Amino acid sequence: MRFSALALPASIVMLVFNCSPAGAQAAAQPTRAKPGEAVLLVLNTVRAEKKQQFENHMTKLWEALDKLSASDPEARRINAQTRVLRPAGANADGTFTYVFVMDPLIPGADYDMASILTRAFGEQESGQMMSLYRAAIVEERAQVFSTVQAER
Repeated sequence: MRFSALALPASIVMLVFNCSPAGAQAAAQPTRAKPGEAVLLVLNTVRAEKKQQFENHMTKLWEALDKLSASDPEARRINAQTRVLRPAGANADGTFTYVFVMDPLIPGADYDMASILTRAFGEQESGQMMSLYRAAIVEERAQVFSTVQAER
Protein backbone atom coordinates (compact mmCIF):
# COMPACT_ATOMS: atom_id res chain seq x y z
CA MET A 1 0.00 0.00 0.00
CA ARG A 2 1.26 3.48 -0.81
CA PHE A 3 0.62 6.47 1.44
CA SER A 4 2.55 9.71 1.59
CA ALA A 5 2.79 9.16 5.33
CA LEU A 6 1.25 6.31 7.23
CA ALA A 7 0.35 8.90 9.83
CA LEU A 8 -2.10 10.14 7.22
CA PRO A 9 -2.99 13.60 8.30
CA ALA A 10 -3.70 14.66 4.78
CA SER A 11 -3.33 11.43 3.09
CA ILE A 12 -5.87 8.80 3.75
CA VAL A 13 -8.43 10.36 5.87
CA MET A 14 -10.41 11.17 3.00
CA LEU A 15 -11.49 8.79 0.54
CA VAL A 16 -14.80 7.98 1.56
CA PHE A 17 -18.02 9.87 1.45
CA ASN A 18 -19.59 8.04 -1.49
CA CYS A 19 -22.19 10.70 -2.26
CA SER A 20 -21.40 11.33 -5.91
CA PRO A 21 -23.28 9.73 -8.81
CA ALA A 22 -20.43 7.29 -9.46
CA GLY A 23 -20.18 6.63 -5.74
CA ALA A 24 -23.89 5.94 -5.54
CA GLN A 25 -23.55 3.49 -8.41
CA ALA A 26 -20.67 1.77 -6.64
CA ALA A 27 -22.69 1.61 -3.43
CA ALA A 28 -25.47 -0.23 -5.27
CA GLN A 29 -23.04 -3.06 -6.07
CA PRO A 30 -20.55 -3.03 -3.19
CA THR A 31 -17.34 -5.00 -3.31
CA ARG A 32 -16.39 -6.20 0.14
CA ALA A 33 -13.29 -7.95 1.41
CA LYS A 34 -13.20 -11.70 1.37
CA PRO A 35 -11.92 -13.58 4.43
CA GLY A 36 -8.22 -12.87 4.86
CA GLU A 37 -8.21 -9.66 2.78
CA ALA A 38 -7.03 -6.38 4.30
CA VAL A 39 -9.49 -3.67 5.35
CA LEU A 40 -8.25 -0.28 6.48
CA LEU A 41 -10.17 1.84 8.99
CA VAL A 42 -9.30 5.50 9.50
CA LEU A 43 -10.86 7.58 12.27
CA ASN A 44 -10.85 11.30 11.68
CA THR A 45 -12.00 13.72 14.38
CA VAL A 46 -13.46 17.00 13.11
CA ARG A 47 -14.02 20.28 14.93
CA ALA A 48 -17.71 21.04 15.47
CA GLU A 49 -17.48 24.47 13.86
CA LYS A 50 -15.70 22.99 10.83
CA LYS A 51 -17.98 20.00 10.22
CA GLN A 52 -19.61 21.46 7.09
CA GLN A 53 -16.21 22.54 5.77
CA PHE A 54 -14.95 18.99 6.23
CA GLU A 55 -17.99 17.52 4.46
CA ASN A 56 -17.55 19.99 1.59
CA HIS A 57 -13.94 18.86 1.30
CA MET A 58 -15.03 15.23 1.13
CA THR A 59 -17.52 16.07 -1.61
CA LYS A 60 -14.72 17.72 -3.60
CA LEU A 61 -12.55 14.66 -3.06
CA TRP A 62 -15.27 12.41 -4.47
CA GLU A 63 -15.56 14.75 -7.45
CA ALA A 64 -11.83 14.26 -7.99
CA LEU A 65 -12.16 10.48 -7.81
CA ASP A 66 -15.11 10.56 -10.20
CA LYS A 67 -13.09 12.64 -12.65
CA LEU A 68 -10.06 10.34 -12.41
CA SER A 69 -12.23 7.20 -12.56
CA ALA A 70 -13.13 7.94 -16.16
CA SER A 71 -9.60 7.07 -17.29
CA ASP A 72 -7.80 5.52 -14.30
CA PRO A 73 -8.75 1.96 -13.24
CA GLU A 74 -7.05 2.36 -9.84
CA ALA A 75 -9.05 5.51 -9.06
CA ARG A 76 -12.21 3.69 -10.17
CA ARG A 77 -11.49 0.83 -7.71
CA ILE A 78 -10.66 3.24 -4.88
CA ASN A 79 -13.91 5.10 -5.58
CA ALA A 80 -15.92 1.87 -5.50
CA GLN A 81 -14.22 0.24 -2.51
CA THR A 82 -14.01 3.16 -0.10
CA ARG A 83 -16.78 4.55 2.06
CA VAL A 84 -17.38 6.69 5.13
CA LEU A 85 -19.46 6.20 8.21
CA ARG A 86 -20.77 9.58 9.28
CA PRO A 87 -21.18 10.32 12.97
CA ALA A 88 -24.72 9.88 14.29
CA GLY A 89 -24.04 12.71 16.74
CA ALA A 90 -21.34 14.71 18.44
CA ASN A 91 -18.73 13.15 20.71
CA ALA A 92 -18.79 14.11 24.40
CA ASP A 93 -16.33 16.94 23.68
CA GLY A 94 -18.45 18.30 20.81
CA THR A 95 -16.23 17.00 18.01
CA PHE A 96 -17.40 14.58 15.31
CA THR A 97 -15.66 11.34 14.34
CA TYR A 98 -15.85 10.02 10.78
CA VAL A 99 -14.82 6.42 10.10
CA PHE A 100 -13.36 5.79 6.68
CA VAL A 101 -13.40 2.22 5.41
CA MET A 102 -11.23 0.95 2.56
CA ASP A 103 -12.91 -2.40 1.95
CA PRO A 104 -11.01 -4.19 0.67
CA LEU A 105 -7.77 -2.25 0.79
CA ILE A 106 -6.15 -2.21 -2.65
CA PRO A 107 -2.48 -3.24 -2.24
CA GLY A 108 -0.13 -0.64 -3.71
CA ALA A 109 -2.91 1.85 -4.50
CA ASP A 110 -2.33 5.59 -4.12
CA TYR A 111 -4.83 6.65 -1.44
CA ASP A 112 -3.02 9.95 -0.87
CA MET A 113 -5.66 12.67 -0.73
CA ALA A 114 -3.38 15.48 -1.89
CA SER A 115 -2.19 13.36 -4.81
CA ILE A 116 -5.76 12.58 -5.89
CA LEU A 117 -6.80 16.24 -5.67
CA THR A 118 -3.68 17.40 -7.52
CA ARG A 119 -4.15 14.91 -10.36
CA ALA A 120 -7.78 15.97 -10.76
CA PHE A 121 -7.64 19.74 -10.18
CA GLY A 122 -4.00 20.88 -10.19
CA GLU A 123 -1.60 21.93 -7.44
CA GLN A 124 -3.16 25.29 -6.58
CA GLU A 125 -6.69 24.00 -5.99
CA SER A 126 -5.35 20.89 -4.25
CA GLY A 127 -3.30 23.07 -1.90
CA GLN A 128 -6.34 25.16 -1.04
CA MET A 129 -8.46 22.08 -0.40
CA MET A 130 -5.80 20.51 1.80
CA SER A 131 -5.54 23.70 3.87
CA LEU A 132 -9.30 23.59 4.48
CA TYR A 133 -9.03 19.93 5.41
CA ARG A 134 -6.20 20.52 7.90
CA ALA A 135 -8.15 23.38 9.50
CA ALA A 136 -11.16 21.11 10.03
CA ILE A 137 -9.49 18.19 11.77
CA VAL A 138 -8.64 18.09 15.47
CA GLU A 139 -5.44 16.06 15.25
CA GLU A 140 -2.77 16.23 12.59
CA ARG A 141 -2.72 12.44 12.42
CA ALA A 142 -5.73 10.22 12.01
CA GLN A 143 -6.11 6.98 13.90
CA VAL A 144 -5.41 4.18 11.44
CA PHE A 145 -6.34 0.54 12.00
CA SER A 146 -5.19 -2.22 9.67
CA THR A 147 -7.56 -5.17 9.90
CA VAL A 148 -8.22 -8.44 8.12
CA GLN A 149 -11.67 -9.63 7.13
CA ALA A 150 -12.81 -12.50 9.35
CA GLU A 151 -14.84 -15.49 8.15
CA ARG A 152 -18.06 -13.84 9.35
